[in-house]
Amino acid sequence: MAAFFNILVIRGGALGDFILTLPALYALRKSFPAAHIELMANPSFLPLSRKYIDRGEGIDKNGIWNFFTENGELPEELKNYFHSFKLIILLRPDKEGCFRENLKSSGVQKIVYHNPASPCLKHTGTRINNKHFSIQIMDSLSPLGVTAMRGHPPNNRIVARGFIPRFQPTIKVGATYTANGYKPEIDFTDEDIKFAEEFLPSCERGIVAIHPGSGSEKKNWMVERFAEVAKILSKKGFKIILISGPADKNTKKRFLKLTDFTPVLAENLSIMKLASVIKRCDYYIGNDSGVTHLSALTGVKTIALYGPTDPAVWSPIGKKVTVIKRDCLENVSVKDVLLHL
Repeated sequence: MAAFFNILVIRGGALGDFILTLPALYALRKSFPAAHIELMANPSFLPLSRKYIDRGEGIDKNGIWNFFTENGELPEELKNYFHSFKLIILLRPDKEGCFRENLKSSGVQKIVYHNPASPCLKHTGTRINNKHFSIQIMDSLSPLGVTAMRGHPPNNRIVARGFIPRFQPTIKVGATYTANGYKPEIDFTDEDIKFAEEFLPSCERGIVAIHPGSGSEKKNWMVERFAEVAKILSKKGFKIILISGPADKNTKKRFLKLTDFTPVLAENLSIMKLASVIKRCDYYIGNDSGVTHLSALTGVKTIALYGPTDPAVWSPIGKKVTVIKRDCLENVSVKDVLLHL
């Protein structure tokens, strides 16, 4: 294995994509323990990776988008910044190769590239050959000698009919996942823990966090059923936490109108504050979303509701994750969810 002492990882994408990249960052750090590793990504996500990197940099750095254009005017400061790294790992789309060519023109000696937006399912006859997204990212590092040496997220057997994946109704995932010893966890600061304790006092019966939103309406279970689950659990004495972000305003309003109690509202919290609050819960219920991946990372018992997305590829990684999968989310009943609480 060649030695690289100055490494930059560039990672685009949403929260769930970022979290599924953490095993690769862990393996990179383990493979190159003496290296200086920097990560360029969404600034709000960077604290989740602080155990594996030496420094984080926002991907919105001024002038970086010029690197995605052919013959673009490249800022000298960025050229010098990229040139300072012996190895750059690019984990964001660069279909035309402009970014890589501009990195080379800046003097970068070695570039490893993986397009996370490339198709992850390949049709072979009537079967679908798939691989979990975290393993796809890990595979992209194989030229460096970095591999998932022990274990992997279990790929559930999928039988395709008309190239439409069909799954078992309930899939338990992530219990044995390791990548060179990687285990899903978050490095909370004392400040994070104190915030969560003050925000969310303990409850004798238990605490359930619910996030009825996601980045796409087609991934969302009906808000009416989320509200029904919440009402049933509230009557049983559970404290209910409603998680809401900037894209969840309408969903939040509908949920609150449908309930006959007032949940604790965790709204627009930073990633680390939200994670610390979820960590104090006994259960989390949510759709295929970045927040659901975050819940799995905390180690909380996570119930993930999947419709059009393939959980064999995109399931959250965690020891206490249950994915309830239906081809149509309308076929997921309130009882289906309550059975796992």
